Amino acid sequence: HRDLHSFPTRRSSDLVDLLARFATAWLQVCACKTPTAGGDACGTCLECRQLAENNYSERYNLVPESKSRLIVVDKMREFEHQLTLSVGGGRIQFGVIAEADCLNEQAQNACLKTLADPPPRPILVLYSARHRQLLPTCRSRCQLLSLRTNRNQAALAFAHGVFPIVAQLQPGAGAYAAIRAARQLAGVYAKLREEAEAQVETERDERWDIVTEGDAKLRKKLEDQEKARIEADYLRRRNAVNDAIQTWFLQQSIRAAGIADAAIPHPEILAAVPGECRAVPAYNPALAATTYMASLVRNLELNVPEGLAVEACFLEITRKGR
Repeated sequence: HRDLHSFPTRRSSDLVDLLARFATAWLQVCACKTPTAGGDACGTCLECRQLAENNYSERYNLVPESKSRLIVVDKMREFEHQLTLSVGGGRIQFGVIAEADCLNEQAQNACLKTLADPPPRPILVLYSARHRQLLPTCRSRCQLLSLRTNRNQAALAFAHGVFPIVAQLQPGAGAYAAIRAARQLAGVYAKLREEAEAQVETERDERWDIVTEGDAKLRKKLEDQEKARIEADYLRRRNAVNDAIQTWFLQQSIRAAGIADAAIPHPEILAAVPGECRAVPAYNPALAATTYMASLVRNLELNVPEGLAVEACFLEITRKGR
């Protein structure tokens, strides 16, 4: 019931702040003793004030560790234990997992047990700006609420020239165009991984070299954490590029349905491709392309090899005789 227009549009790391504020607003709606006629939180009762001031004693938070940005299984188990503690006074108990995409695989599996068989009293809230990093089994046990803007800024896609690549994927263009575009996108993915590695390297604390000297086990643990951070950052970048590609195909289907170019959501994307690639496609192939691209995203989430998944998708989009 909360008025989403009261939350300004944010991007990048500010999305996490937006989601944190929305989560608190959601909890206020659940806990408020004197809600408005429209069901919104009053903002003035004791529960609303305590949640706003972060001193509501029945709210338990699980957040990423400061350096690794990971939530490990031991922290998840401590969080689960807190949720089993009884509360008095009839107050609602909340468990909030911040940046849930930072749960490592073991922690996600532990979380899965809690989601499948939750304690009777708490309300559990997980928020993430990168929900695709969560295991499908975790997502399927949550009631999903997406907070979206109606514009995709697509900064990474523009920076890496993605739109001219996917614009080659015209219906009927054939296998050559599909394989060429797939190889070009593979090159983009490789650059995204290099950027992720460079980003993690800039955040590396060299003091750990001293701390881990002579301790092979600790060094291995830190190396594994660093690899996990690189993979998480790479997947964030890849997902952003794939979202932009989906936006391209969705916009093409809008144009195919008869919407004039002056009214499309992202004219800047259309302007970024060569003129010969701006033709309005037929409706059915354009709609099919959006389906194939959605399948590609799902396959990548299931860890199908990137090259195989991309080639299969692009070959379907450009197949002749459709």
